[in-house]
Amino acid sequence: TVRHLRLLVALVLASMLALGSSIVRLDGTYALPDSPNSPPAALPDMAIDPDDLAGFVDSLFAEHMDEYGIPGAAFVMVEGDDVILSRAYGYSDRERQVPADAGRTLFDIGSVTKLFTATAAMQLVEQGLIDLDADVNSYLTELQVPDTFAEPITMRNLLTHTTGFDDRMFVGMVAPAEDERQPLGENLDQHLPPRVYPPGEVIDYSNFGITLAGHIIEEVSGLSFDDYVTTHILEPLGMTRSFFHVPEDNRDDMAVSYGGFGSDVEVLEPWHLNHLPAGGLRTSANDAAAFMSAHLNEGVHNGVRILDSGTVEMMHTTQFRSHPAVSGIGFGFFEHEVEGRRGIFHGGDWVGTAAVLYLLPEENIGIFAAYNSGAGALARTKLVEALMEHYFPVPVFTGEPDAGAADRAAMFAGNYRLLRQDRHSYMRLPAMLLNVSIDVRAEPDGTLTTAMSKSPLFPEPLMPDTRWVEIEPGVFREMNGTNTLAFDLDADGNPGRLHVYWPQAFSMDRVAWYQSTAFHIGTLLLLVVIMLVAAIGWPVTAIYRRLRHRGSQPSTALRAARHLCGLASLTILVFLAAFLLFFAVDTVGLLQAPTLLTAMLMLPFIAIVLTMLLVYVVARLWARSEGSAPGRIYYTVVTAALLTFIPVLYYWGLLGFNY
Repeated sequence: TVRHLRLLVALVLASMLALGSSIVRLDGTYALPDSPNSPPAALPDMAIDPDDLAGFVDSLFAEHMDEYGIPGAAFVMVEGDDVILSRAYGYSDRERQVPADAGRTLFDIGSVTKLFTATAAMQLVEQGLIDLDADVNSYLTELQVPDTFAEPITMRNLLTHTTGFDDRMFVGMVAPAEDERQPLGENLDQHLPPRVYPPGEVIDYSNFGITLAGHIIEEVSGLSFDDYVTTHILEPLGMTRSFFHVPEDNRDDMAVSYGGFGSDVEVLEPWHLNHLPAGGLRTSANDAAAFMSAHLNEGVHNGVRILDSGTVEMMHTTQFRSHPAVSGIGFGFFEHEVEGRRGIFHGGDWVGTAAVLYLLPEENIGIFAAYNSGAGALARTKLVEALMEHYFPVPVFTGEPDAGAADRAAMFAGNYRLLRQDRHSYMRLPAMLLNVSIDVRAEPDGTLTTAMSKSPLFPEPLMPDTRWVEIEPGVFREMNGTNTLAFDLDADGNPGRLHVYWPQAFSMDRVAWYQSTAFHIGTLLLLVVIMLVAAIGWPVTAIYRRLRHRGSQPSTALRAARHLCGLASLTILVFLAAFLLFFAVDTVGLLQAPTLLTAMLMLPFIAIVLTMLLVYVVARLWARSEGSAPGRIYYTVVTAALLTFIPVLYYWGLLGFNY
């Protein structure tokens, strides 16, 4: 169902207008919350006028929240140690009419948590307890990363998403309940994805990689991950409204998560992450301001130091680029560099929530926004873009293609799919269906146009349709915009991988026809039709023969062929139906690989045994010319379909216990 599909992706933004530190409720009345971290009454001179900012931000949130149907949100902007503006909009709990509060409401910030994980790891690097370039296995006591490639994975790879791990479509990330979370080491030992690229080849976002960094923090410090971050980051910064495990007394302050868009908005049940380092923190907007200030002030906030200035500089400095022409990544922070303006950021999208933390180190500005809606991934991008354009504008590109561009453009055309995909687990098929892709088309004038796939979970693509002009071999600039699109080129100048780094870090490989979603769906539908015919024809044929040919009996081989065709086909259909039903009814349960799913995964093996028997029986039918020729052809077609299903199931990760 659409409701359960929404549970696999996380997005957010917020609603309504605020005035001063008041919150405008949807009914027009005002709440005057006593925010524990509210900004000072008198602010020093700011680079940005707080009154102008308030009006501008209010209008943006009103527009975005109305457009996407977002119940609640919060926003804070800092300049160094000073809060320029702190705002909350709409409701943290729409059903109970609880207004959002920038100081009180606890928002699930998803992957923005990774910045806290990176900060914790760099604290231990400062102390000499972690070497950025040492094999991570040297810090692990029980779990060991396989030596798939000659180069080991290092903490540098973990913090820059260059491990080369395959992705898991959330398999193993979710616990049945908060008190049933697995220890990080145990979970990683069971679910760590295989390595598919050498480390340091390309940025390929990995929740498992950051979770492994969190586990190394545990191994080195002797504390649990959440205890370490609480003791060494949250408490020193005075972030008293930030929790990995929300105390009972603060549960009512947790923002309710909502899925859907516009008028189709519904409450979502909270998920309980095993991977706390990748996305387990709940915090208030005003608490996030303290973390931003520490990073803007060379590791110090309100006189308390959490990092040395040199370490902060390392985290903020570009450590890796997938292509020289596109923005890269520091330690934890992704980079957004445009015409001399350089931002560093991390977004966070999870089930019914979204957030963004965006720093402009040279301007000493920090921006944080959090939402309790699945639409936030779209709204937060628009928010940052609008703020940058309004307060930190840069010139847009207005160039034209050169005379030879039309001859070169065609070689870049094709469909490209995100590197981050599940290639090995039983969730490979859903991952393929939901994966982001970009169609690149060559235009007659030599420009390229791109169209990003539209997910069934989003009302619009993450990146709008865009026209690009080539500025150097394989490098394109957005026409009337600021983004960059780049292709890897081989020694002969032929394009390979595609890279574009805003609004998110997208690195993509070109998709061959046999890898396309359309090909796999078409193959699936064709095989399912044949299976249905065989499964339905099995009892129908038996009934027909009983009624019309009471005196004649088919040979043993013909009866065996009919029974095996029907039974093998029915086994496959039951398996596919059960898997899809599981997916639709209990997505959370599916991602925990329960015993029932393990039992279901036995069905393909039963179908294979039946198919092998069928191959033997059909071969005998042809060898002895038993039955009619159309009958033998029918059994052969069904057998061929069943044999085809074996590699198809293997390709989708459904043959075996892949989790």
